[in-house]
Amino acid sequence: MALISFAAPACYGVLPVGVDSFDFEAMPLLRSKSKQLAHDAAHLKYKYALLQTLLIVITALLFASLVFFGLLPWSSHENKPNHRAALDFLSVYLIEASLSLDNLFAFFLVFKYFSVPLVAQARVLKWGVAGAMVLRATMISLGSLVVGRFQVVMLLFSAILIYQGYKLAFVGEDDDDDEDLSGNRVVKAARWMLPVTEQLDGDNFFVKEKNRTKATPLLLVLVIIELSDIVFAVDSVPAAFGVTQTGWVIFTANMFDIAALRSLYPIIAKSVNDMPQLQKAVGLVLCFVGGKICADYLGFHVSTGTSLLIIGCILGGGTARSVAHLRHAPTQTSADSNV
Repeated sequence: MALISFAAPACYGVLPVGVDSFDFEAMPLLRSKSKQLAHDAAHLKYKYALLQTLLIVITALLFASLVFFGLLPWSSHENKPNHRAALDFLSVYLIEASLSLDNLFAFFLVFKYFSVPLVAQARVLKWGVAGAMVLRATMISLGSLVVGRFQVVMLLFSAILIYQGYKLAFVGEDDDDDEDLSGNRVVKAARWMLPVTEQLDGDNFFVKEKNRTKATPLLLVLVIIELSDIVFAVDSVPAAFGVTQTGWVIFTANMFDIAALRSLYPIIAKSVNDMPQLQKAVGLVLCFVGGKICADYLGFHVSTGTSLLIIGCILGGGTARSVAHLRHAPTQTSADSNV
């Protein structure tokens, strides 16, 4: 092994005090070790995210079991049987979870466009999830009030779901400028509402400049994510009401779904765009729920068990086809994951 030595004095700043030689052939080894440590850290993060997501899903299933056996005080006083309320909960939860995939990918695009570092992303997701819970609860309450007084509104919900589902399943979305958000309406609206500084300042939402408190681009990112959740709720809330009009079932299913968003983000965000078949399946689910609303309005009832089975089969088929697609293109997938 060739050893290159420097005899320069330490005071010149060439090498630290007490070090008079440096092995340049060790540099590739150090770089390799650094990459291995980074890979191990990423693997640990994904394992933690999977464990946290699994815990939330298990909790949701436990909640459904409590509803099924009538062990919750408010569920035992409902007019509908407990087993039907439990199936309604599972159906709504499954629909909301599938719709969240596009929501997560939107988060990824926003973070990438504004070059938000990982530490700051975690803070935005924490506040974003909290804000989403409040916004979704508000929209569900308003939806329950309107639907309770005007049943014909369900036909409007049906039209929205069928239109959005058709676009997802058969038309697709224009992906040419997905990563360029400069012309995005939500981003434009957020910029108009909230003038901000030019540079990020760590994970701070506000910074002082010339004795004036100004918002940083990180607060703009948070506002964009909250506005995006309102846009996505236009699909998710009508879809939930298409399954059931019981407010607490819709609310609890949404809360469990939103609670999983933060832990799901590291796993799903970069891979959602590589699963076009799953996105098409979500579109078909929206079309099915929209059609179910029309059928119920006209007096043709589709049972909750049948609905849950159909939704599960559609999403399961879309997931299987997407996984098969990814296996046939391993090189491209691995290249995208390193971006």
